[in-house]
Amino acid sequence: MPFLRLTPSDVPAVPRWQAPDLAALRGSRIYQEKRVDNRAAIERLLDELTGEPEREFWLAVVPGCSEANGHHKAWISDPDDEEPKLVEPQFECRLDRAFRLLACGAVRALVVSGGSIDAAAPDYNEGTRGRAQILIDHEEAWRRSPFCDGESLAERLIVDPWAIHSTSNVRNGDRLSVLLGLDRNLVVTTSGTFRQGWWFTSTTIGSFSDVCYCALGYCLGDFRRLDIWPERPGEPPPAFATDVILHWDLRPADLLADPRWE
Repeated sequence: MPFLRLTPSDVPAVPRWQAPDLAALRGSRIYQEKRVDNRAAIERLLDELTGEPEREFWLAVVPGCSEANGHHKAWISDPDDEEPKLVEPQFECRLDRAFRLLACGAVRALVVSGGSIDAAAPDYNEGTRGRAQILIDHEEAWRRSPFCDGESLAERLIVDPWAIHSTSNVRNGDRLSVLLGLDRNLVVTTSGTFRQGWWFTSTTIGSFSDVCYCALGYCLGDFRRLDIWPERPGEPPPAFATDVILHWDLRPADLLADPRWE
């Protein structure tokens, strides 16, 4: 089954993939992370990259979300729930949409991004919680995907356990993309006015690009919302609608010169 072409006509259609600097990639913090095994997923991508250098997208970044109980507050599921959740509904909706991208072959790995955002609950980490939740929700469905190839879903998940802010979610996903030699990725987030997806693509004063420049000293490329993958007929609507954001024109020099992963 061929992979999908997604970019609009005014976005560069041919990825500018370059063979990665393996020493820099394998020496990076995300490759060396001890809480989860990112190495297996990254090495699998490396094996595949040379075979499909023209593939449009390899990674979808899923920013964490912890807002249901207050800004940057840990999610605690009701113990009386029939199926207690490890993450809040908004984050789970993002993970569900990202899984669909993986299962249909649009991307070959997901970057689940989010740090320990609540000082009162230091064991609550968005990245590791999100990884665990997507495995609970979709491991069985992944085995039915034509893109599974006999692999576990865990082999397609990479965790960024440091990002505290939206700028860091995107920047960390961008840095991994650049380390892999990629010039673009997808970002899966919440849609709606003043939601994160709107903010990424807005050109108003105080836009995401403005905030990045003020916080980081550089911008994080270009963003475009993609009108793809409506909910399947007959499915109940999700608790939170999600956006798939095309993100391209990554800036290798800025990203690799900036040592921050937080």
